[in-house]
Amino acid sequence: MYEVALSFQDDADPANHLGTRYRFAVGDFAGIENSIAANVSAAGNRGFRVRSAQAPEETLLPQSLSRAIRQLNGTLRDPADPGQALPNEAIAGPNADGSYSINSVIDFEHTGNVVGNFESDDLFPDIPGTGGHTTQFATRTSSPIWI
Repeated sequence: MYEVALSFQDDADPANHLGTRYRFAVGDFAGIENSIAANVSAAGNRGFRVRSAQAPEETLLPQSLSRAIRQLNGTLRDPADPGQALPNEAIAGPNADGSYSINSVIDFEHTGNVVGNFESDDLFPDIPGTGGHTTQFATRTSSPIWI
């Protein structure tokens, strides 16, 4: 069993001292299948890959993880016409999988307004999509881990 204590303070005047403590255990390590490993030549690629899928604004969608996964993998059906796939209005990025490469800090907000503790909020790279709205979307952000 391991225990971690994390303490930090913000830059307020006076500073707020914050922190948390938690315990965890580590199970047996599992090997990673060679089939999911990236090509060694890609080892210099850093940053994030971001891709969204966006439904038409008038679509009534449940807010759930299973909906987001189906929306991102293109299998989400139109609730008004279950025989039809829901169109994706997100603007595809330049990468082969339709993603965008982000090689800096990621801090997205659906309208691009500054929200929260960080002041560099940007729009999601492919939102607004062709429908011109900033709702009804799911986003996947990934980053390689070199081990």
